[in-house]
Amino acid sequence: MPTFASEINKNVEIMKRISNLITMMAMVFTLAGTLTSCDGDYFYNEDDYVYDNLIGTWSGRLSTYYQAANWSEGEYVTYITFYANGEGYEVDYDDYYGYRYESSFLWTVDRGTIYIQYDNRAYFRNVYITEYELGNHYFDGYMYYNNPAKESSFRFTRTYDYYGGYYSRTVKAVEGESDSIAKNP
Repeated sequence: MPTFASEINKNVEIMKRISNLITMMAMVFTLAGTLTSCDGDYFYNEDDYVYDNLIGTWSGRLSTYYQAANWSEGEYVTYITFYANGEGYEVDYDDYYGYRYESSFLWTVDRGTIYIQYDNRAYFRNVYITEYELGNHYFDGYMYYNNPAKESSFRFTRTYDYYGGYYSRTVKAVEGESDSIAKNP
């Protein structure tokens, strides 16, 4: 027949096992929390995302205002390349007059705004881009000059991304004639 002391010893043994189990669980959770890290020591913000996704060559249509006798509107076929070092190069083709305009530029992203400073100030003005949509294969939006009333709209698709190669989408696809995007081998 069990005695009162033997019952107490059993309860003490059970309590020790529960205590050891709780201690082990606490140690496992502490160790798991210590070995788990966030996305790293580097904080990836929106500016980094925009900067990284702009790198590459884009092509499409750019509708803009230019000053002749008065402000007129023009449309260009544009190829614009953003390099990872903050430099870039743009070529605009004027289909109507047959002109070609080129300029290298410096670019940066600050608080979601893309700033482009052109070297060829004879034909290009510095712009900032605040209203845009940027994806892996498209870049649409508005470029603003120093005067916010003057803007250019653009619709570009990625033609080269420097990480994976060329894309088959052409300038005509920007106009809505094709919606397929296929990477060339």
